[in-house]
Amino acid sequence: MEFVRRELKEVLGEGNVLVNEPMSRHTTFCVGGPADLFLKPGEEELPWVMELLKRRQIPVTVIGKGSNLLVGDKGVRGAVIEVGGRMAKIRHIGGECITAQAGAPLARVAQEACKKGLSGLEFAAGIPGGIGGAIVMNAGAYGGEMKDIVTHVKVLDGDGNVRELSNRQMEFAYRNSCVPKNGYLVLEASFRLQSMDKAWEKADGWRFWPECCFWAGQVPAPGRWRSCGSSAWQSSPWNIRARAARSSGRKGILRES
Repeated sequence: MEFVRRELKEVLGEGNVLVNEPMSRHTTFCVGGPADLFLKPGEEELPWVMELLKRRQIPVTVIGKGSNLLVGDKGVRGAVIEVGGRMAKIRHIGGECITAQAGAPLARVAQEACKKGLSGLEFAAGIPGGIGGAIVMNAGAYGGEMKDIVTHVKVLDGDGNVRELSNRQMEFAYRNSCVPKNGYLVLEASFRLQSMDKAWEKADGWRFWPECCFWAGQVPAPGRWRSCGSSAWQSSPWNIRARAARSSGRKGILRES
């Protein structure tokens, strides 16, 4: 392990290879024991890192922003790879299209789109996660989902090849995609949005509520409170979550840690 650590530091740099790093520093619940190795690669370095760890037979766990993630007190054996700040570039590629790396926070991508006069990502403004995790699970809220706006996704496959998948090839489903079953690692995603003027014209009822909140600056910043990043109720067409919250007297309650 020591030899591997030295190899990694030579390529990634001293500050991007951490030993016995507490996972509590990298989850929104603020819990979790130490990871043997905690790595923060850039997109160009990631294929090399994955190949090295595979060759050395070191178990790999990939995380994003650490939301909706519980890590035990014993920590994680092997290497944890964080798709984070070194993979967080956002580019407006012209017209109504935006591209974001997997480590870019959802809220920041939504804000950047708003600055460019583009609508479509408002539903994600309050989700404390990154683009990579959102693509993997087809994240959604308030009637919007990633599948509605994604055009292409760049992934790294198990053989170290970079592939570009279309929306159809992603096989988006409710809180799922083709990524887990194929062992892909999301690198980047491209989105086709729409102008805000068109969005206002189409706006109606509750679906427009999160957009109003976002533009008015009312959505709390992700990470302000310890949280899994979402409700923990099972989704239901009969709105059981809302009824359970009301009947238990917990609707509207916010507890700050």
